Amino acid sequence: MAVKSGVKLSDGEQVIVELEAEMWPVTKNYFVNLGTQIIKFFAGICGTKYKGYVIVTNKRIIEISKSTFCFAFTTGSVVRSIMPHSILDVGYERVGIFLGCFCPAYFLFYHGHTRSRSVKLMGFNEEQAAKLASDVYNAIGK
Repeated sequence: MAVKSGVKLSDGEQVIVELEAEMWPVTKNYFVNLGTQIIKFFAGICGTKYKGYVIVTNKRIIEISKSTFCFAFTTGSVVRSIMPHSILDVGYERVGIFLGCFCPAYFLFYHGHTRSRSVKLMGFNEEQAAKLASDVYNAIGK
């Protein structure tokens, strides 16, 4: 199966889902996330973006992130493979975007020993988000 990100998959590897994502760091610490949001705001004004893909396969999770400066110059690219045994939990969360209660958005998240990631699910409802989280869990749990 061809993937939009262009990553080459190994033999027997099947894509469960490929998501485009902003690759800003996410933690459980509210103050760190608030700081990240402030930095993200000012970086957006300067044209700095961290975008990429999260690809979940039946063998691993692949994170591809690319940084862009001044809206046009690619300054770096990182490809990271996360093995299933390093993932502690997988799930989804519903977040109120506007004042915490309107415009619900759904995020797929996974937490590992050294890294956590939260990816916004564009156009998903609660049932689709729950099914995706279950599919990801089943894929990496085998």
